[in-house]
Amino acid sequence: MITKLNHYVPQSYLARFAAPDGLLWVFDKETLDARRLTPKSTGAEKHLYTIKDEAGENSDRIEREIMSPIDGNAVPILDRWTQRGYRFASEELPVMAQYMAIQHTRVPRNLELINELGVAHLLKDSKEIADDPQRFKECFEYMQANRGDLDIGDEEELKRLLRNPEESVAISMNRKLALGFSLMMAKDFHYELSRMYWSIVDSPDDCQFITSDSPVVSYAEDDEGRLQFGANFVSPRFEVIFPLSPKVCVYLRKRHGQYRYRCGRSLVQKLNRRTACMAERFIYAQSDFNVHSLVQEFAYTRRQPKVNRQELYESMERIRRQRILGRLPNP
Repeated sequence: MITKLNHYVPQSYLARFAAPDGLLWVFDKETLDARRLTPKSTGAEKHLYTIKDEAGENSDRIEREIMSPIDGNAVPILDRWTQRGYRFASEELPVMAQYMAIQHTRVPRNLELINELGVAHLLKDSKEIADDPQRFKECFEYMQANRGDLDIGDEEELKRLLRNPEESVAISMNRKLALGFSLMMAKDFHYELSRMYWSIVDSPDDCQFITSDSPVVSYAEDDEGRLQFGANFVSPRFEVIFPLSPKVCVYLRKRHGQYRYRCGRSLVQKLNRRTACMAERFIYAQSDFNVHSLVQEFAYTRRQPKVNRQELYESMERIRRQRILGRLPNP
């Protein structure tokens, strides 16, 4: 029997944020509700990683052959890193980098990011076809020949549809295709993590770290002090945080820092705000102290687009021009 309930945040990880009774607080950015649940009953989605095998049957190979082994390799390291005073060994970093890279790309937030990128590219291609007489002619003739019972209308109707298809239809990428592209990003993220300086940060006794359904938080500060969440790897201000427990957080930067140190309350608050902001929907904590206000403050990000299409298109155009000028190699 295959695994039906796939945890995109591992139970072994969530258990580190549970109280002694085995329950943790789960805050919902959509409903603003809060409940106490077991790690088994949250951070999961049915058949998220289920794929079809060669025979067309459901398979849990992704869960069994990728997720579970990587999670298992990280557990003893997480146990050591959450011990007060432990200084990590260099051979532990590649294992943790792999764990964090997969954790960053396996979650619904990243699947939605891939979906939005795919839709943005499709819309751009669609408009370019409508505006190119030769490509539009080929498209129209192809659709006429292969339309079946579909009424595609005349040429002007098809042009209107291609220039703004979202007025008529809802567009999204196949979820399994998005999962494949998302997991492919893990290799690049792993490489970036391996080049950064790692620190283990201990919280003061009077405050705690929180985590979320997108627990590996990556961001970069722009020249105006605004934070861009996601994967702006090239920025010298690119940082990554990964809370390991209410008392311990991994903190990666591009500048050297202490291997392990006890931080002040202000840093815990700052990192918790970033965790709450990047959370897709659920925020997890050992206690409910001061978490409600963070959920309310960052609830708006639940419906915020992850891709700015205009900025994406401008970036694509800059890259295209640089390739024409020979400043960048063709992919």
